[in-house]
Amino acid sequence: MGFMANYAAAVENDTNERIVPIHEEPNHRHVLHSKSIRVFDAFFPPGKVSLYHSHEKDSVLICLDGGDVTSEEPGKELVPRPPIPSGLIYYRPYATTPFVHRIRNLSTTSFRILDIEILKAPGAALALPQLPDIFNIALENERVRVTKLSLAPGQSTGEIKFSSPRLLAITKAGKFTFSSDSQSQVIEADRGSLDVRENAEKETITNIGNDVAEIVIVEVK
Repeated sequence: MGFMANYAAAVENDTNERIVPIHEEPNHRHVLHSKSIRVFDAFFPPGKVSLYHSHEKDSVLICLDGGDVTSEEPGKELVPRPPIPSGLIYYRPYATTPFVHRIRNLSTTSFRILDIEILKAPGAALALPQLPDIFNIALENERVRVTKLSLAPGQSTGEIKFSSPRLLAITKAGKFTFSSDSQSQVIEADRGSLDVRENAEKETITNIGNDVAEIVIVEVK
């Protein structure tokens, strides 16, 4: 029995509260799974409370709709925290520090967050190619590089070299062309849409819509 299973059993015996893995928590919708990345789209209407659930993979979290949300750990006193703002991007090293909690949305509006798990085992980090200045680095560590990309109508990134698995998360809806050595495709994407690419390749992203569009790119090292 692993650490989290032992911990969950001890907590359940102490509190009579069931602890589930994240994929069994009903508010965490499993929306994408590849060799390197697994994503949950977590949605909490006003007043919604999750089950106690465990996080065991290093994770990047992208808050789409912020809110006043508590994080309650079993058997511990609740510590107040500031509301989580829309657009916040942060990282949690859950593979080395597993975590159990439940979420309660105290807001009068819905709370929505993307929980992006890194499935690749920790090891020697890949050296990623430098990106053009149009990309803004939101965070970077030995596991991931996360960048934000904002494209005006008709604007293009030019050719970019990607050398590792990556996730594209649309944070402002738009219509794009993605052109690479292997394919060219048009994607009309809603906010929260996801696309994962496992292979290294050169790619050009162009906004062919009528409004500014925004993408967050999570590269796995």
